[in-house]
Amino acid sequence: MSDERMFDTLKYANRLKAVGVPEKQAEVQAEMMAQTIDDKLATKNDLEQVKSELKMDIKGLDLKIEALRAEVKLEIKLSEERTNKNIAQMGYKTIFGVGGMIAVGVTVLGFLIKLH
Repeated sequence: MSDERMFDTLKYANRLKAVGVPEKQAEVQAEMMAQTIDDKLATKNDLEQVKSELKMDIKGLDLKIEALRAEVKLEIKLSEERTNKNIAQMGYKTIFGVGGMIAVGVTVLGFLIKLH
């Protein structure tokens, strides 16, 4: 915190004295008020520090999001490749299955023709 106070203790004490508050009491009250304000209120420097910390946190989150995005894209690509491979394998199995059924059908048909 800077040495410069946000609260003018002299002005506050003088106003208290002007309305009849004893000098010592006005000075103590002004110091207590200044201490409370100094302890509880954020300064511009405090806000700038928080702003800077938030910017760094946001940059860190942006990097994590980008890493996750790349990971998800890779997983999607790998999943698509596996799906395409499975579809191709199923196509081959279907072709072989249908071809086999046709071969059996032709064989049976030929056998039935021979029997007649």
